[in-house]
Amino acid sequence: MISACSPPIYRYTLAPDSPCREPEISPGSLYEAATEAAQHLPLVDLRLPDETHGLAVQSYPGDGDPTFDQRLVASRRSYVYDNAIVAIAFIQLGKIAEAEAILATLESIQSPDGSFGFSFNTAMEPYYDQDYVRTGTVAWVGYAFVYHLFRTQNPRFLAAALRVADFLVQMQVDAPQDPRDGLLRGGRGVFNRRHTALRPDVLIDEAIAEHQFDAWFFLDLLAHVHPETQWVTFRDRLGQRIEAALWLPKDGRFATAVNQNGPIYEWALDSSGSYGVLFWHARVNLDNANEALRTTYALFSATDNGLNGFRPYAGTVSDYPDIDWNDQSPIFVEGTMTVALAATRVGNRNVAEEALRLARQLMCITGGALPYATHTQPDFPAVTAAAPTAWFILAALAFSGHEGAWPIWSTHRPDSTTPKAAPPPPHPAVNLPNQG
Repeated sequence: MISACSPPIYRYTLAPDSPCREPEISPGSLYEAATEAAQHLPLVDLRLPDETHGLAVQSYPGDGDPTFDQRLVASRRSYVYDNAIVAIAFIQLGKIAEAEAILATLESIQSPDGSFGFSFNTAMEPYYDQDYVRTGTVAWVGYAFVYHLFRTQNPRFLAAALRVADFLVQMQVDAPQDPRDGLLRGGRGVFNRRHTALRPDVLIDEAIAEHQFDAWFFLDLLAHVHPETQWVTFRDRLGQRIEAALWLPKDGRFATAVNQNGPIYEWALDSSGSYGVLFWHARVNLDNANEALRTTYALFSATDNGLNGFRPYAGTVSDYPDIDWNDQSPIFVEGTMTVALAATRVGNRNVAEEALRLARQLMCITGGALPYATHTQPDFPAVTAAAPTAWFILAALAFSGHEGAWPIWSTHRPDSTTPKAAPPPPHPAVNLPNQG
């Protein structure tokens, strides 16, 4: 099932006679598969600074490509974004204790300004890249904190979520003549060209589309807890600027980013595709949502050694100038799962089924977790990983009708379950109304 090419590139392959070729794709089987997938998310027990118990997900267990950086495996490296996605998936599966232990770990490493670093070790020598901050990662943690409140009515992590919102305010560009006006910078912390030293105070000038969607959905959820506060205004302005500055109507997709000179017209699956579909669906613009899905299918569909899914980029992009992603791309498994969720949201069951079939095939091949990519390319290793596995859980639960009353990245909210529990004491940066 695994083959090697010259030069050696590790690949997952689906042979014509493979028993993994025709998995069952039904609501019942997908729910069972989502439950099974959760068992393949390796969790590490931690003792937090306050002597309480925490958990963190090991992002890359190490199964797959033997050339993968074994330091990340030995140190049980845990990526902050992965923990947020896994916590949300666990909440949807009813694994509340595990989710809360993960969220407690994240809360314990939150910086005073509300931000989070990118990853940390859970074994070997202590390591936390606290100064390598990306806006999208921070927003996803905030979303997980508030999502926990909505599903449990427990405001335990609300204060931490409000600190996240404060950090996002710091990242917002406020310059009417700037194309990025109202959007959020990509974060802070930039490595030198040799990647040997980090300049922690350097801001990332680009407003990356993916991060804007991450932040908007977080702020939208937060605004339902505090509808009379500044977060409603923040959310609304950000949403308007996403539409005005990033949407490319002639292309039927969003630009990947905006800098001081205007939009960046590259093609990335998340911003140009699935995240854009989810954003337009949440904004109740189904025409644009379906147009974005058509663009996604036309430009990012990919086949790799018998497996069908979606590539991370189309054509060439500045971050990888030597790769033509139309010809050399693996299937980006995490991104394919986001397409499955987006297609489910807009009612395109055929596209959703095709994407979910890939996940079931790969779970059959690996015997457990999903790989990050179907063959190795820079930054896309063919190794099992937490993020695509968690995203499969989210997409499978949505498709099978098991995600509950509070679907993620959606504005469908039953008013009767809006949290009314009193929040913890407000932190100094925010003036909260009393909750009944």
